[in-house]
Amino acid sequence: MSRPFSTNEKFQLLAGSPQCHLVLFAIVFVIAISRWLFPPVSPPALPVTDTDYRVLRVIDGDTVLLADQTRVRLIGINAPELERDGRPAEAWSQESKDWLRRQLEDETVRLEFDIERFDQYDRTLAYVYLGETLINEEVIRQGFSRAETRYPFSDRMKRKFRRAEELARADRRGIWENEPFDQ
Repeated sequence: MSRPFSTNEKFQLLAGSPQCHLVLFAIVFVIAISRWLFPPVSPPALPVTDTDYRVLRVIDGDTVLLADQTRVRLIGINAPELERDGRPAEAWSQESKDWLRRQLEDETVRLEFDIERFDQYDRTLAYVYLGETLINEEVIRQGFSRAETRYPFSDRMKRKFRRAEELARADRRGIWENEPFDQ
C-alpha cells in the first residue's frame, strides 16, 4: 500500500507539470493583453455630491481649486483669459479673477453637477453655490463673464445665464462697459 502524498509533494508535482506552466502562461498572457487593450482609467478625484468644500484658491475667473486639490470649472461661464503661454491677458481677466477670489477664497461652497462631470482638461464641472447664491450666474450678472451655453447642460440654467448676461449688458457692467446693447 502506498502512502498518500503530502501537501508539499502535491505542490511540487503540480508546480513542475507542463500543464501548470501552460495554464499560468495563459492567465498572465490574458491579463497582459487586457491591460494593454483596456488600460485602467483613473478620473480625477471626484467630489461627493451634497457635501461642502473649502475653496483653497481661485485660479482664474471661471476655475477654482478646492482644499482636496480638485480643480472645478464653473459650468456655463467663460471669463476672460489671463496672460498665459506668451498670450497677453484679455480685458477684464484680472478683475474677473479678483472678484471671484473675494467671493470664494477660503469659503465653504456647495457643488452641484450636470450632464457632463469633466471637461477636456479633466477639471470637475460644477455649479458652485455660496450659501444660496449661484456663483456661476453671479459672475455673469456682475459682467465678469459671458454666458457659455453651447455645451450640454440644463436648459433651465442656460436661460438663467442668458438672462444674467442680458442684465449685465443692459447695465454695461464689466466686459460690457463699451459694448452697445441691442434688445
